[in-house]
Amino acid sequence: MSAINLALPTIADSLGLGIGDVLWLSKANLLACSIAILPCAAVGDVLGHRRVFYAGLLTFALTATGCALSSELWEMIVLRAIQGCASAAIMCSSLVLLREIFPAKLLGSALGFNALFVAVATTTGPAISGLILTFLSWRWLFALSPLLALSALWLGWVYLPEKRSIGSRFDGVGALLLIGTASVLLKWYLSPESTWLGVPGLLLASIFIWHQHRTHSPILPLSLFSNLRLDYALMASVIAFIGQSCAFIALPLAFQQELGFSPMAAAGLFVAWPLATALIGPCAGKWADRGSPRAVACAGISILALGLAALASLPANAQPIDIIWRTALCGIGFGLFQSPNNREILTNAIAQHSARTAALLSAARLIGQALGAVMVGIALSQGQTSRLTPIPQLLWYACALQLGSLLVGALMWFACSKQSRSTRSSISR
Repeated sequence: MSAINLALPTIADSLGLGIGDVLWLSKANLLACSIAILPCAAVGDVLGHRRVFYAGLLTFALTATGCALSSELWEMIVLRAIQGCASAAIMCSSLVLLREIFPAKLLGSALGFNALFVAVATTTGPAISGLILTFLSWRWLFALSPLLALSALWLGWVYLPEKRSIGSRFDGVGALLLIGTASVLLKWYLSPESTWLGVPGLLLASIFIWHQHRTHSPILPLSLFSNLRLDYALMASVIAFIGQSCAFIALPLAFQQELGFSPMAAAGLFVAWPLATALIGPCAGKWADRGSPRAVACAGISILALGLAALASLPANAQPIDIIWRTALCGIGFGLFQSPNNREILTNAIAQHSARTAALLSAARLIGQALGAVMVGIALSQGQTSRLTPIPQLLWYACALQLGSLLVGALMWFACSKQSRSTRSSISR
């Protein structure tokens, strides 16, 4: 998945299209994944998360093969959307199985190592993409995915345990309402001129919430949101991934189109971010297990905001070293934030709702990535009518969001501490 962003300019040139059109290969994937994540978690509770994991990997392999053979952009966009649903099945089930395998006292460390492997994949993806784009067609990026997916399928078949919720039922009505609400609101967001869509979107959202209160097996247990620490961790995750997505999509384009770097050189410049995340992630997980996860996560947000500000102020004649230390700073901040924040999300919900909590964790990441991709698309479309480059301004916006998240976190931390002191006082009385 991480290899595709670097290839967008090459795909656009090959198909004779604008970068804004080809950007839908990323946006469709992320948006579909965001919408499908909760239904996939509910299906996993009923059928078993290992089975859902297998189905996701197999579908991912088939759609990647279709993208490699496709000659029309609309076909690739549809296949990428289906691939996004497959990714949702993989992501939510993998986190549920991770919690099933590791005890709570080791969960932070396990999430840290999970972040390490994600960062390694994010690092090698652009590097492999650069090599393929240098010597082969971009279609080989999709052709390699089935080999990776089928390898993961074999490993899962051998090693993964089964996990399902006894007596759980699938909330079909809730799933349809959720998909309908998300689709209408998304169309409203992407088409500001269609203001009338806001009314049916909000109406569907109200019906969905009413239905979740009444059903015995809700697709989204609303009781989860009564925990302030969980609420803030989810919000912070969305905002952090908006910043990451803006940088991951916009910067490779800027490196190639504005600074004149080749795809391979652009991949090399970006390696510092995921590499720094890989190095700091396991340490952050251990620190979260031993101390305060919130303190480590807040430190990470601060450093990420500083790194985004440094990238936004990148000089026009930037040298590789100017770019590398800035992306490394972002990687350190993101690595410090991700594992402790994920631990906060997974441990602040009861085990009965572990699948939905894992789905919310993944949904927060995907929504952040999708919103970041949409922000990049809007910035690029506005940049076509302006003489100023939109990417620095976009990164400043992402930096401001991180600082806002930090401020809300401080207020939420104070509220939780006050609530905890009040509870202890009531118990003592």
